[in-house]
Amino acid sequence: MNRFQIILRDGPENDPYAKMESDLNKTYNEVRKHGLKELSFPPSLIPKCGTFIVVLDTYKDHIGRFKRAKILNNRGKLKDGVICHLIDEGVTTTFPIDRVYAILKTFLQVPPKTLIIQLAELKALSGSPTFGRVLEACLERLAG
Repeated sequence: MNRFQIILRDGPENDPYAKMESDLNKTYNEVRKHGLKELSFPPSLIPKCGTFIVVLDTYKDHIGRFKRAKILNNRGKLKDGVICHLIDEGVTTTFPIDRVYAILKTFLQVPPKTLIIQLAELKALSGSPTFGRVLEACLERLAG
């Protein structure tokens, strides 16, 4: 079984993805301003070498816990990214965007199958001790 390594990074120090995240957040804010339901990434955010971009959205729920992750893989459709929505258990249809949390790796800059997750608000997720285990299990299933 292929394993994904998950690296959580808290803070922008020496962060090669800081500018990309800043640009992504600007795009996201524009999307929210216009009331759109989906994010579209301008080509400038996706380096030519191929980049995985992960967006972890929070969903309001009464117990404040994340139960499962949904991986949407668009690479087979000749798109440049993988978008990962972390969703609350039972939410399967509408995904109201609440916050962009993370961007992911560039193939040429990090080893294969290494996910570098930048959490903009790590403390917001610290109340869920199962977060890391749930995400890792989901990614392992995706990897086969």
